[in-house]
Amino acid sequence: FVQGCFHKLFGALAVPEMQAAMRGEVTQHAILVPLSLQKLGSEGFGGAQGIDRFREQHAAMLLPVRRAMRERGATGLHAFVFKQGLAKPFLSITIALPDSMDPAAMLPELLRDERVCYDWDQFIMSVHDTAASKGQAWWASATAAS
Repeated sequence: FVQGCFHKLFGALAVPEMQAAMRGEVTQHAILVPLSLQKLGSEGFGGAQGIDRFREQHAAMLLPVRRAMRERGATGLHAFVFKQGLAKPFLSITIALPDSMDPAAMLPELLRDERVCYDWDQFIMSVHDTAASKGQAWWASATAAS
């Protein structure tokens, strides 16, 4: 059964775009999301313990998001929070995508179409410091690794 599912998603029975993506090179992309201390406080995530609570809730939400992204071709999704020694906390997200995929096009579509990804997007937007991002969406700063 599992082998059949694998072949349907990634093998000979997969859609041509997925087959091409699986054969291509993979590029790491990084997204650095500035977190607003004011928004963290209003969401109940204030202080060091609050950032820890945010990190725990984010980690719990990330598992189903990984699954949804894997179905769309992402081969890796990781996140961690910069908090100590910085004046402003940051959420760092890394995602591995096939060269044929553009994160600027794929992420908004995925965040809109998949319910778990939409909830994750809303969770991050609730604490995202839009002023530090110059009014851009949190995922708009995706940068390919060199």
